[in-house]
Amino acid sequence: MIVTYVPFESDLSGKVAVVTGANSGMGKQTACELARMGARVVLACRSTERGEAARREIAAATGSQEVSVMEVDLASLASVRSFAGSFGDRTQQLDVLVNNAAASLGTREVTPRDSSATGP
Repeated sequence: MIVTYVPFESDLSGKVAVVTGANSGMGKQTACELARMGARVVLACRSTERGEAARREIAAATGSQEVSVMEVDLASLASVRSFAGSFGDRTQQLDVLVNNAAASLGTREVTPRDSSATGP
């Protein structure tokens, strides 16, 4: 069986999307597709360096100049609060939220930052 990619056609002009874990893999591809459909896309990444590299690739692939990077470490509630505040300073609009970033942990642990992490 051969599977071919057929892009979903939708006009997301004027919409704002945040994609967590958007510097690689499914998050990056999702962000690229949202940008292709015209959304203003925020790449929410732990590493701004890797996020900027992904932003350049997405902009080159889609021609969109409406792709930006914001730093957030989802394992830190302080970082999430900071991200939310900074995002709110930029815009009061959020139309699409893709929670792509995740961790797979074997056991529950309390992180040194300020939250707990739970595995299977």
